[in-house]
Amino acid sequence: MAQRVRVTFFIPQLELGGSEGQLILLADRLNTSVFQASIITFKCTVEVPHHIHLRVLAKGVGVDITFLPRLLSSLRELQPHILHTVSSTANIWGLAATLFNKPAVTLGAIRGREWGLSRWHHRLGRMLYRRLDRMIVNSPSLKTLVAGRYGLPPERIICIPNGIETDRFRPPLENERKDGNLKKLRGANCVVGWVGNIRPEKGFAHLVAVADLVVASRSGVKFLVVGGGPGFEVARRMVQDVGLERFFLFAGQVEDVAPSYRQMNLLVNTSLSEGMCTSILEGMASGLSVVASDIPANRQLVNDGVDGFLVPLGDHQTFARRIVELADDVSFAVGMGKRGRRKVVEEFSVQRMVANYEERYTQLIGERS
Repeated sequence: MAQRVRVTFFIPQLELGGSEGQLILLADRLNTSVFQASIITFKCTVEVPHHIHLRVLAKGVGVDITFLPRLLSSLRELQPHILHTVSSTANIWGLAATLFNKPAVTLGAIRGREWGLSRWHHRLGRMLYRRLDRMIVNSPSLKTLVAGRYGLPPERIICIPNGIETDRFRPPLENERKDGNLKKLRGANCVVGWVGNIRPEKGFAHLVAVADLVVASRSGVKFLVVGGGPGFEVARRMVQDVGLERFFLFAGQVEDVAPSYRQMNLLVNTSLSEGMCTSILEGMASGLSVVASDIPANRQLVNDGVDGFLVPLGDHQTFARRIVELADDVSFAVGMGKRGRRKVVEEFSVQRMVANYEERYTQLIGERS
């Protein structure tokens, strides 16, 4: 049998999150007769499939001068044909390591705007990213941003959309929503979902402002928030400060988010920026209509008025009105949800995503042979 292509992924941490989940999904679904996957990370808090070789290299806070030698040692042992780094931090550390030991192919990945990066991150990126064979992004709008920010030629940036497990994220079966274990939502005739790690760019304050308008005009609506993150407690206090706590259920970070979507009637996204929003795709795959902020990345997922609504960021009145419209017209909302699921199945399946990566990996390895 021909030697398998060794692909090593490097990501700062593996936890419950969109980018991390997409990476594990990709590493797990690669054709094992052709590819052999391994992952290097600083920290891991989730289960990784047993056939993926995992190395957790603890890293000190800030600049840890001991980390680079340990990363180099791991790369020499793993001897990857392809080093695929994910996020600006991993891209820079990985490229620093390749100064001493370069695999056949080096790929970087940026999966969102990555708020809060310092100027030196951007400067290092502009210097080092030219060493990459390709940079991978998950949406056309992010490709434009990355090309401008880091000075990369567009032809060296590959766009591969996210992939969703459409057999796991699916509409609820008969009585499945009613029999859910989210007791605090019982009695609600419309459950509005919000899913994501609570960080500044996710715009949770906009959700609170919209919810205040919704509950003032429509009874029976409750909000289910699924996700943790650094802003979790701040988000809870926001809700309490405006007296909305009886209309909100904070489920926190959950291991399997798929059943949570089946407790919802529609999904709201209030993000200020996205690369490609995994939760929107998961919600659409689950048969939910979507009301989302009108930002470039969301325009590539939601066809306004067809499988969801796009609303200008900060227009809380229109956001609330769209939610109430969907809550009041169930057949219209269900039709939107069906069209959204059909789109995800056809365009954003995990099978299609993995096939795209396998094709690119094979092509780049062939160019180096």
